[in-house]
Amino acid sequence: MNIGGFQRFSLIDYPGKICAIVFTQGCNFRCPYCFTGNTEISTDRGLFKIKDIVEKHIECRVYDYAGNFSPIKKYYKRETSSLLEIRPFLHSDAISCTLNHEFFVYNSKANEFIKKEAQYINVKEDYLVITIPQKEIFNYKLDVNNAIEDLYQELTFKQRFSNEEVIREVKELRKRGFSWRKIFKRFNLTDHLRRVIERKEALDSKILPIVKERDGKVAVKGSNFFIDKFIEVTPKFTRLLGYYLSEGCSSKDIGRKNSYYVSFTFNSKEKEYIRDTKEIFSETFKTELKEVESKKCKTLSLVSYKGIIGLFFKYYFGEDVYNKKLPTEFIYLDKDLQKQLIIGLFRGDGLTSPDFIKKYKKQRIQITSKLLRYQISLILLRLGIKYSIFRKEIIISDKRIFDLLGQSHLITKKVINTSNRYGFLDDKHLYLKINSVKKLNKKTKVYNLEIDNPTHSYNVNLISVSNCHNPELVDPKQFSNLISEKKIFSFLEERRGKLDAVEITGGEPTLQPDLIDFMCDLKKLDYLVKLDSNGSKPEILSEAIEHEIVDYIAMDVKAPLERYQEITNSRVDPVKIEHSIELIMSSGLDYEFRTTVVKSQLGKRDILEIGRLIRGSKRYILQKFVPVKVLDKKFLDEVFFYTDDELESLRNAVKRKGYVAECKVR
Repeated sequence: MNIGGFQRFSLIDYPGKICAIVFTQGCNFRCPYCFTGNTEISTDRGLFKIKDIVEKHIECRVYDYAGNFSPIKKYYKRETSSLLEIRPFLHSDAISCTLNHEFFVYNSKANEFIKKEAQYINVKEDYLVITIPQKEIFNYKLDVNNAIEDLYQELTFKQRFSNEEVIREVKELRKRGFSWRKIFKRFNLTDHLRRVIERKEALDSKILPIVKERDGKVAVKGSNFFIDKFIEVTPKFTRLLGYYLSEGCSSKDIGRKNSYYVSFTFNSKEKEYIRDTKEIFSETFKTELKEVESKKCKTLSLVSYKGIIGLFFKYYFGEDVYNKKLPTEFIYLDKDLQKQLIIGLFRGDGLTSPDFIKKYKKQRIQITSKLLRYQISLILLRLGIKYSIFRKEIIISDKRIFDLLGQSHLITKKVINTSNRYGFLDDKHLYLKINSVKKLNKKTKVYNLEIDNPTHSYNVNLISVSNCHNPELVDPKQFSNLISEKKIFSFLEERRGKLDAVEITGGEPTLQPDLIDFMCDLKKLDYLVKLDSNGSKPEILSEAIEHEIVDYIAMDVKAPLERYQEITNSRVDPVKIEHSIELIMSSGLDYEFRTTVVKSQLGKRDILEIGRLIRGSKRYILQKFVPVKVLDKKFLDEVFFYTDDELESLRNAVKRKGYVAECKVR
């Protein structure tokens, strides 16, 4: 069996017996950790709301705690009536989630990273973390074909005119001196007729490929302008890209399908940047940018009407301020390339006023596209530049940005005060101090993802989160330090006569393929065996009962049958749950049913429905939700879970109904 833990001694887990406890790995139920629908997730296909990812089953890879992009395994949706709003410093985007959703946090007091449920976050000691991309990509090239094939729109031609009788009559009229205008009017035809007769036009009979290739260069159908098929990402090109992201756009004429153009608009005084843009553009695409001056606006636009270049920029980098972006690979580029990108970007939209920089010792840039804002944020972190985000602005007081932009002479102080009070940075993470944690009583739909990666993690607003409450038991693939059966049986052999029983818990023990053999071996040592289960596999319970290898069964009843899938975030068959209950009650064994009561999930009506479900049973235990990791006692006082008095009230309600012989609070 996959055994993730072993407790050698317990007086409370098997009623009236001294027992050892075996913890198995693997569970088919998932905890209902969730975020509100508008929570944004960074993916390899852009920035998506988690609601859209779940409801549309968008296939994408999400940015995770390791700084990689991982695929989604499962999608979850449910309702909740209790939320927390977490708002960090240095980051103006708040996060709304269920109370028990786990975050990766750095605890400054313990000096370690831990997973912690939102409701237990300590605003004085804990920092949320953004992972900095670690891997590096060199010698990267962009394939122009991808842009053409994605954006090029097929041109349609009218069917070639083929009425030979009309053609003969038109030719006769032309010999008699009739103008084409009179002929068009007489036959109600267009200039297409003239092209057929005089030019013998037959475009409709030709099928031309979208992409034309020649000597490693490509052009679009109908054009003779060729550019390199692969655009090499060089320092100069990334600087040009920085200019484009801040000052450029790609557009096309309305009504003309493939009439794309690309332009850069500068202040007329920015002659150095204008010259730099023109030189790099000419060197890269072997064509010149045309200057279009606006004296009224005091601007100079640099424009290229080569459609293939416009397609290229729109596909890879977006067309305007609202959807500018970078290919995912750019956050991993060689840092020297990223530096040139930042230089071009800040030359275009950053602060250039010497007086402002001297006075405030800040650099800032406004980026309307949220996806691009997050991507630039990650690049800045890779370059060791600390920043803060306020709405659409990235604000920087880090001296490194001034060194990079050649503005260090404007900073008179040797050291700028970049206090760690609100967060700090190392080579792997940005640590965000938490400004506030606020409870919201609001009924709403919430969503979650299950990610296929070792850390079972993804991001919200770039901040690392998890949705696995007990990964060492729920997801055995994450852990390799299993405990051998040989070691356990060696201990149990030595303790015969001193221990009465062995409890098998999880995870979910009935998922283990060799559970029955394991229980048989325990019985051979004359131990009583207690089995904990969620009841999802009644056939395993039936086999254990039939072979008389179990003495006590404790089944977790998670919710009323109609809410099982919602509460467990799984596709469990409620019929199997009901079958397990019937098996246990008719087994003749000692048993208990139990429910861990979390107020944000289960109310009084739910508890009474569970009581009705197990009507006639011996024992029903209401388990108080007990937090495992408690660091901030004051904050715990505000957590929305049942008090002792409220649990006692629930117990009394079950007893008054007479559903079970015994109902206890544990």
